[in-house]
Amino acid sequence: MAARPLPFQGHEIAASVSIGIAACRSGEDLDAALAAADLALYRAKRNGRNQVMVDEATA
Repeated sequence: MAARPLPFQGHEIAASVSIGIAACRSGEDLDAALAAADLALYRAKRNGRNQVMVDEATA
């Protein structure tokens, strides 16, 4: 994403994406999985942004 600026009205807009991933298996608590994904997202941001981090319990 960061390597490809987006053209918009004659300008280039730089963007980056940080993503957090966690698993939620059948019968598990969705709220807990969302909280784990949120923690992974903030870890991605702390580590320099523009990356994907997987919840440690999911990895």
